[in-house]
Amino acid sequence: MARKSKIKLKQYNLKNYDFLSWNKNSQLVYLAGVFEGEGTYGIWKQGGRNIFNFILKVKMTDKDVVQRFAEYCNYGNVLAEKPQAEKYKVGWVWKITGPRALNFASEMFPYLGQRRSAKLLECLSLYKKERNL
Repeated sequence: MARKSKIKLKQYNLKNYDFLSWNKNSQLVYLAGVFEGEGTYGIWKQGGRNIFNFILKVKMTDKDVVQRFAEYCNYGNVLAEKPQAEKYKVGWVWKITGPRALNFASEMFPYLGQRRSAKLLECLSLYKKERNL
């Protein structure tokens, strides 16, 4: 016999789940948490040139969550990434590079965990060295 749920769904207001209705700090904390688990950052060499760029990237199968990064930063596209095999879902990717990536990384920095923060500082130090900043 199935138990009755104690959660009354009528008491939840779906407006609370509308990301754009949240204040900017709540949005940022949320995005930092998602980035902590699903995001990557690094320095990539552009093409055959000797120019290095800083990149932030989030990839997951929940398009609506990935879209929130583009909405918050007001920059970057959310693109579909073909699954490696038919049994997998489509992955959604958002990435930004250069100064915009640096700005967003610095906004998120206070909300990232200790390990992630340390690695980000290491990455930014290398980026400054490579770009002679």
